[in-house]
Amino acid sequence: MAQRQIDVSVIVPVYNVERHIEKCIRSLFEQTLDSIEYIFVNDCSNDSSMQVLLSVIKDYPDRAKDIQIVELEQNRGVAVARNVGLLHAQGEYVIFCDSDDWMDNEMLNTMYTVAEKRTADVVMCDFYMVQDTGLMLYRTPKYRMDKIEFIRQYLRYTWTTIWNLLIRKKLLQDGGLQFPVGYTFCEDFNFAVKVFDTAKVIVTIDRPLYFYNRLNINSVMRSSNPRMMHDEIMMYLDVISWFEKRNTFSLYEKQMSWRILKSKQEWLLTTTTYTKFLALFPNSHCHIWSCPYLNVKLKVMAWCLTHRLKCISELLLKLRNLKRYSLN
Repeated sequence: MAQRQIDVSVIVPVYNVERHIEKCIRSLFEQTLDSIEYIFVNDCSNDSSMQVLLSVIKDYPDRAKDIQIVELEQNRGVAVARNVGLLHAQGEYVIFCDSDDWMDNEMLNTMYTVAEKRTADVVMCDFYMVQDTGLMLYRTPKYRMDKIEFIRQYLRYTWTTIWNLLIRKKLLQDGGLQFPVGYTFCEDFNFAVKVFDTAKVIVTIDRPLYFYNRLNINSVMRSSNPRMMHDEIMMYLDVISWFEKRNTFSLYEKQMSWRILKSKQEWLLTTTTYTKFLALFPNSHCHIWSCPYLNVKLKVMAWCLTHRLKCISELLLKLRNLKRYSLN
């Protein structure tokens, strides 16, 4: 008997999302596309997430044959869970879904239809951000027949995510692309940039089909910390290395320099970290004035620091701290 053709594999890492996972699962099982494979990777959840999953599966008996549940032996993080999911994926295309988010019921059918029609390696759609105040629409960069310009736009874009990307599995296999392991921030950016840089045919859809849930108070995205800053820097440096190995870094040097400046701007706010600021990718310093992520004061401080005018940077920092102290 011939093996059934699977159009799309949906990979869903699961870890302690008992409050939100049911909405996610139902949105996946109610997709209008028929040929879907669902891969749930349990990253050692210690709440009732998996019990909720098993309970909801009973409501969709026609989908039971399309479901794989993979159990990790220890908590490894979302990157490992996604990579494990990729190893099990049999679909022509793959897509990732966070287990506290959900999809429009037409998402996979719409994106797969476009992918087949255009022979696309990657299809990207817009998305909604779900907040306490309601839904906020986010438009993604649009592909206009120029991949270099598209990637430049994407490098500057704030919400560089992967769950709104339908990706040809063969593209990932041939390129040896996986999520970087051991990081908790910006790994989506790292992975997505490499996917776009490898792809030959990219299609963007001017329609929001994914709901990114920001109501989950446990989300790592809620607040910044030194670990996140470290991971952000490492992910940017890895992308720079990727471009350098492909001899394309000159095409994206300005945009990546902006990202490096953004990631290390905190080091301008303490004199003891001035040395770190100067040492990290100094080639970025020629792009200080054009950087869209720094305000005017930080640009002045950064420029003075990088032009042997440290005393002015220190003076501006003292004035900034005095102002903050007086307001308190």
